[in-house]
Amino acid sequence: MLNSVWLDIAIGVVLVWFLFALAVSAINEGIAKVLALRSKNLWTALRQMLDGTESPKGLLRSVAGLPLKSRPSSPFPAANASVSARLYATHTVQALELRSKPSQKTRIEHLPASVFSHALIELAMKAEGGLVTAVDDAGGIDAAAAQVEGAAAQVKGAADQVRSYIDNLPPGPLRSQLQSVLAGSTNDLVQFRDGVERWFDGQMTRLSRIYRAQVHVILILIGLVVAVASFGFGLQSDSLQLVSQLQNDQNVRAAVVGAASDAVRGDLIKEGCPTTDTSSTNTTSTTSTPAACQLKGLAKLDKLNFALSNPVPSNASFWERIGYLTPWRHFYTLLGVLITGIAISFGSSFWFALLKRLVGLRSGGGTAPS
Repeated sequence: MLNSVWLDIAIGVVLVWFLFALAVSAINEGIAKVLALRSKNLWTALRQMLDGTESPKGLLRSVAGLPLKSRPSSPFPAANASVSARLYATHTVQALELRSKPSQKTRIEHLPASVFSHALIELAMKAEGGLVTAVDDAGGIDAAAAQVEGAAAQVKGAADQVRSYIDNLPPGPLRSQLQSVLAGSTNDLVQFRDGVERWFDGQMTRLSRIYRAQVHVILILIGLVVAVASFGFGLQSDSLQLVSQLQNDQNVRAAVVGAASDAVRGDLIKEGCPTTDTSSTNTTSTTSTPAACQLKGLAKLDKLNFALSNPVPSNASFWERIGYLTPWRHFYTLLGVLITGIAISFGSSFWFALLKRLVGLRSGGGTAPS
């Protein structure tokens, strides 16, 4: 068993950061859902990929609702509608729609590659007048052979329609990339679909990297606000003071380490949000987010008294505590709060995984049991 004072301090600091990070994750998730940031980001990227008329915007512009046309709303596009608007109007994409009113802008925030490829083929079929019909009644020809020939004719006709649709697209990156995918498929519709899915997955991977980089800037801002506000409410968001307190007070250190051990060994989500179980369907459900449930689960740990006193008197008001963060009065207090704000911007999942590893090291294993 590895028992080190500094390891216990690290466990205590990570536990506190995990708790604050849960609040950051919950706030970020709420903002993303209310403002439909993921949906805006997806359809902005699709307009860039399919129409070539819109470049990626910063996340702050998406928060402000700009660009205004980033999300389609009508399943009945005009005759001169863009490719992205027509793609949205396909039956394949509309099957993902869950909005209550047809006039509302879409909230679709994820488009699987298989859905995109089928929607693109459906778009080509509509543009070229639909699938070719099977061969007529074969008369004296064997019926089974006629069905095989009819199916082959339909597949070949569909491939020809897709090729014709791609060739008639306006000059731009979409046409050239689809022509490249089609050339590599040797005019085989199944290979073309697979190629489109690989191309789309690559584009979405690039989009995810850009989105995560933009979101992290927002998370840092949220983290700083949470750290400062928590300090004002009397919580220990000063990382430097927290380390000093854990180092000098064995009782606090033991309580926090015990709470960390309980947290990683139990199911915080079920502890915070007990699911409802109906005897007839044996299904469980909860309306809270995982981060919110974990936060409630931590609050139920008797060993954890998170209201660790900060260096400000307990009877001080919110603004009196905030006054201690002015750099010319308490530079190290401000620095400790800023460290906390930046650290918790990495998210609750990151710190929970690290917490499990640290507790596992202390108990003599690699990771703590789940």
